[in-house]
Amino acid sequence: MNLFFKVCAGALSTLALSAGIVLAIPPTRNFIFDAVAPHSQVYQEKEKENEELNQAYLNNLVLLTETRTSLINAEFKAISYQNEVGVLQSNLITSQNNLALALSQKSQIQTSLDMANQNLSTMTYELAEMREQFRQLNIELDIMLDTQSDNTARIEELNNEISTLSAEITNLDSIVSGLQIATETYETQIAEYEAQIATDSETIQNYENEIIALRSQIAELQETIKSLEAVNEALNGDSSYKQLFQDIVGGTITELKASDLDGITEIRAYAFYNCKSLQRVELPESVETIGSYAFANCSNLVEVVTTNNLKTVNTHAFYNCSSLKTVNFSNIETMGSFAFNNTGLEEIRLPANVSNWGSCVFQNSSIKVMYIEEGATNIPFGLLHGCGGLTEIYLPSTLQTIDTFGISNYSSGVNVFFAGTQDQFNQITYVASDNTAFANANVVCNYPVPTNS
Repeated sequence: MNLFFKVCAGALSTLALSAGIVLAIPPTRNFIFDAVAPHSQVYQEKEKENEELNQAYLNNLVLLTETRTSLINAEFKAISYQNEVGVLQSNLITSQNNLALALSQKSQIQTSLDMANQNLSTMTYELAEMREQFRQLNIELDIMLDTQSDNTARIEELNNEISTLSAEITNLDSIVSGLQIATETYETQIAEYEAQIATDSETIQNYENEIIALRSQIAELQETIKSLEAVNEALNGDSSYKQLFQDIVGGTITELKASDLDGITEIRAYAFYNCKSLQRVELPESVETIGSYAFANCSNLVEVVTTNNLKTVNTHAFYNCSSLKTVNFSNIETMGSFAFNNTGLEEIRLPANVSNWGSCVFQNSSIKVMYIEEGATNIPFGLLHGCGGLTEIYLPSTLQTIDTFGISNYSSGVNVFFAGTQDQFNQITYVASDNTAFANANVVCNYPVPTNS
C-alpha cells in the first residue's frame, strides 16, 4: 500500500512540474521541491519579473534621490540669487544716492566757481584800471616835481591819492589772488566729483546688469524647479523639502538639519543671508564649502555643527552673527576675509592645516581664549584685530611670525602660553606697535597647547 502511494505521489509531482505549475508546498518542503522548483518555467519567469521590478524600483529610488538633491540645490540657488539681488539693490540705492549727492555738490561748486570767475573778471578789470590810474597820478607828480612847481597843495593831494590808491591796489590784488586760488580749488573739486560721478555711474550700471542677469537666472531656475517637481511627483516623491524653503523665505526657520541638506556639497553665497530667526545649523557630511555671506546677519544663530569634510569658509560667511558661540574648525583649510567678523565666538581652536587665510577673519569678535595647534607657523593679518575681550592665547612651538594686527591692539593683561622655549619665543617676528596685546602680554613658555577634550 505504501509503495502505491509513493508511486502516485511521484507521478503527480512530475505532472505538475511538466505543466509549469508550482504546487503549494507546506513550510516543510521536501528536498525534491527545493531541487526541482527553480527549474520550473513559471518560477523562472516570476523570478525574472521580480528582478526587473526590483531593478526598476532601485532605479526610481536613485532618480528620486537625485531629483530631490537637484531640487534642493535649485531652491538654494534661487534663494541665494534672490538674496544677492536684495543686497545688490541696496548697494544700487546707496550708489544712486551717492551719485545724486555728487551731482548736487558738483552743481553747487560749479555755481560757486561761476561766481568766483565773474568776481575775478570784475576785480581784475578794476585792478587794471586802478593800476593805470596809479601810473597816471605818478606821472603827474613826477612832472610837477621835475618842474619844481610851487603848487604844494596839488602835490600833497597827489601824494594822498597815490597812497590811498596804492593801499586799494594791494587790497584788491589780495582779493584777486584769493579768487584765483578759489577758482583753482573749485575746478579741482569739480574734477574730483566728475570722477566720482563717472565711477558711481559705472557702479550703478554694473549693479543693474548684475541684477538683470541674476533675475534671468532666477527665472530659469524657477522653470527648472517646476520640471524637477514634476519628476518628483511622477516618482511619488514627497514634497517635505518645500517647507524648508518656505520657512527660509518666510523668515521663520529656526533650525537647519543635516537631513535637510543631504547630498549638496556647498551652502551657496547668500543662502541664509539675514535669516534672523535661524538659531542652529547642522551640516551634512556632503557639505565641503560655505559661500560668501551665506549666514551673514543671522544675529540669533548660536551653534554651527560642522563635519570633517568642511574645507572652505568663504568671505563674510558668518559676518555679524553676534550670537554665534560654537563652531568646529578642525579640518577647515581655507578661511575667507572677515569670515567670522563681529561674532559671539568666545573660544576657538585653530588647526595647523589652515593653509589659506584671508584678512581679519575674527575681527571685532568676542573671543576670550584662542588655541592654535602645533604645526602652525604664522598668525595672519588682522586675525584678532579689535577683539578687546581676549585674555588667553595658547601658541605652538612652531610659530614663527605674527602679521600686522594679528593679535588685538585692544586688549590688555593677556596671558600667552607658548609651547616652545624662551629662546624660540624670542625668535618670533612681529611689530610690537601693531600687536600691543602680544607685546605687553604675560608670557609662560614650555606650556604645550592643551588638546581638544
